[in-house]
Amino acid sequence: MSVDMFLQDFENRLKNIADDLQNHNLSQSQLNHTLLMMQQQLNMQKHLIDTNNSVISKDIKSVLKDLVNITEKTLPEIKTIEDIPLAKHPKWFTVEIPFSNSIILEGATNYVNINPEGPFVISQVMPFFEITKGQDSTNPSWGFANHKTGLGANTNPPIGRVIPCTAFPMFVNSLGLTNTNGYGFNVPSIYQLCSTTVVDNGTSSDDWGVLSDIPEFEFQIEIGGSGRFWTNNYLPAAAFYGTQGYPNYLGCLGWVDRMDRLIVHARTMIPLNYDGVVKVVFHGYQMLGHIDIAKALGY
Repeated sequence: MSVDMFLQDFENRLKNIADDLQNHNLSQSQLNHTLLMMQQQLNMQKHLIDTNNSVISKDIKSVLKDLVNITEKTLPEIKTIEDIPLAKHPKWFTVEIPFSNSIILEGATNYVNINPEGPFVISQVMPFFEITKGQDSTNPSWGFANHKTGLGANTNPPIGRVIPCTAFPMFVNSLGLTNTNGYGFNVPSIYQLCSTTVVDNGTSSDDWGVLSDIPEFEFQIEIGGSGRFWTNNYLPAAAFYGTQGYPNYLGCLGWVDRMDRLIVHARTMIPLNYDGVVKVVFHGYQMLGHIDIAKALGY
């Protein structure tokens, strides 16, 4: 008997009892018997409903178990960042820090906010320096190596040129090599390569050492949202460059969560002869979506 039929029958019985009581045609014994039968039917219906609920509950648990098994089999196994199933596209973020020749062996800090599209995954960090102005506004070429020719005329300053933030690779390629330019030495030393005054045929010259144009910086990288530092201290800019022109890739992919900040702390190691902008470029890709990388990797 269905629940609806049972309720209809129960309602009819109650109506009949009410009619009999009203007409004084139902005896006490008949009334007790009728109530007892109704109580038995109620108990039977309750048992039927409880049994159906138990069967339905077991079916639901079985379906949920099957869904879990299907999900575990169909979801990709995530072991590395690149296994995360989200769309990715190349991305470069640059932190720019202005420096001037008036800043002597001091530091500066700047940051860039990661946009809300998704976390930024970093494979490589490269610092550069863009020259913006010479040391003297009346003589904008002042401050650059060989700023005067033999005839005393000013040379064109390399404004807008992008150079490394360290002379380290140039030292490696220059020291111990024979110099045939007639500057009074054949095996350059660090001092000769960076000297602010060199000797030409026994006479003091305004020409500067060829590597005096190149700055020397050191950097510390911080992830703003987490307060983590990627460097335990300031690192020389040379640590961010590869050898023989190859990029210096990170030991593992690093990431910055969306809306976090990439913070760069920079400071000069030698005085600058001109103004410029440090540009620390972070190479990598951005994931498109709201994903917690640490949780996805099981951290």
